[in-house]
Order: sequence, then structure tokens, then C-alpha cells
Amino acid sequence: MVIVVIEDYAIASDREMEYLVESLPLFRKKYVLQYKRRNVRLSRAIAYHILRNALGFEPLFAYSAQGKPYLVDAVEKHQLKNSVIKDFAFIKFNISHSKNAVCAAISSEGIETGIDVEDRLTESRARAVRKILTEGEADKRDHYTKFWTLKEAYLKRIGTGFAGGFSSNMDFSAYAKAETFALDGFWFFSRDFGSFHLSLCASEPPDSLSLYHRKGFQTTPSAFSRSSIRISGADAPADMPTTP
Repeated sequence: MVIVVIEDYAIASDREMEYLVESLPLFRKKYVLQYKRRNVRLSRAIAYHILRNALGFEPLFAYSAQGKPYLVDAVEKHQLKNSVIKDFAFIKFNISHSKNAVCAAISSEGIETGIDVEDRLTESRARAVRKILTEGEADKRDHYTKFWTLKEAYLKRIGTGFAGGFSSNMDFSAYAKAETFALDGFWFFSRDFGSFHLSLCASEPPDSLSLYHRKGFQTTPSAFSRSSIRISGADAPADMPTTP
């Protein structure tokens, strides 16, 4: 599994943004252009380019009734000629955007995922978020952004999004300082990037997890720094953090 994170993408010039949008396949371009705000258009365009570079072809995807995207085919069949991907059922992905970052999680192991990135919460947003936290989480103000992303990543993993509400039994207070852990049959990864926080929820621990990160809007693989994430939590008790 890989996670790709592009930070400070909004520094792209108008000309660079135009190129990114114009190089999208028609179905995705129509989707991107329905948004009026510059950063929203840019983040959606970049998310598609991340997927295209990771998969090696232009992915055609659809959305579930709950709005979760899934891979259907390649935009052009000939793009699959040299692809190592033979069964789309094993390709699972999820994307997320904020003002400061765009991210995507891509699995070739058939592992369902949910990923969320959020800018550090302001005081006003923190007060609003507090209402959906458990009592234990609410006592840890410094970790509100992390708890929020963990909850949303979980909801995106199960495919409900906000429509599913926040599960009252999903309490992350014991994992405020954990980067990877298992809870209630799911595996989580969470990292603070300073101006934003990223969390991933997966149906099981992947065989490996690589994080590709860069500042700026470029989406080519050579532009990223890479780090390997220690995989843990597969056999850990559900109530015990596995990475301090």
C-alpha cells in the first residue's frame, strides 16, 4: 500500500493549474470544472494525477451510493497493455483534500481503505468538533485534529461518510500518541505534518506501507521523498496502542 501526500499544492500558478485540468480525461475534467473555487478545482485535479501516476494508466472510476469511489476500468483500453494490474477488484483507493494538502491511499492487495486529511483545527472548529468526541477524547484538546481525521477515515473506510454518523463505541482517546494501532477489527495509521494531520483506516494491516510526501504541486514520482511505515497492530489487543 502507498500513501501519497502533496503539501502546499496551492502554490501552482494559474498556467500550471490550467495544464493539470486540461490534461485530465473528459469525465474527470467535467467533474473538476463544476467547482468554482480555485483550490477546490486544483486539489481535485491533482488527486486524479496522483492516481494516474500510481496506477500507470488513466483510471475510470465510479461512486457508490454513499459517494465512495471505486475503480471500474482504464479510460482507454490500450493503456492496460503494459500494466501489471490484471484484476481491478484488488485495487482499492481513497482520496482526501484540505486547503493545505491532497492525499491518496492506494492498495493493490484488495484492502479497503479510508483516508482523511484535515488542516489543524482553529479554536472555533475545535469547539464544534468537541461535540462529537467521546468524553476521553474531549479531555485531550491537543489531539482534536487527529481524532477528527481518525473518525472520518473510519467512516470513509466503512463507506458511509458523515451520513453514517459517528460511532459512539469508536473511542480513540487511548491512541493519542500512537502512529499505528488496531481497534475494533480495523488498522489505523495517523501522522501529524504540522499544518495538517492525516489518518488512514484499513480493513487489515497491509504487507507494507510507503509514504510519499512533497511540498508543491508536482505529481511525478521522482519529486517525492519516501519513507517506510512500520507495520504493527495486526495481532495487538484492540485496547492497546502498538506504536508509542
